[in-house]
Amino acid sequence: MSLGINNTDETFPLEVKLMDNEVLRVTQDGQFIWHPDADRMIEEGNFNFNPAMPHILRALRKREWVGLTDEEVNSLRYKRDWTGPWTDMTFARAIEAKLRSKNR
Repeated sequence: MSLGINNTDETFPLEVKLMDNEVLRVTQDGQFIWHPDADRMIEEGNFNFNPAMPHILRALRKREWVGLTDEEVNSLRYKRDWTGPWTDMTFARAIEAKLRSKNR
């Protein structure tokens, strides 16, 4: 297994590999992209060099998504920067930022 910081590719700054197979990529904005067979790869992987790593990877796999409550969405809808227009895009970006802060 290797854990690498890939400075040449800004899209995937963190990669976790078992042998030559990539188990996990983490994007610049914190999105996890798992190999479709990641659970099996973690179970069968050789972690002699770091026995804690399979436990860490399993915990990351079980991480639950935290959504927004209706109250949070409404607070974002009516909280606006009056110096500029409140468009669908600015509302979407506000939602995105709130979700990102809750799911770190």
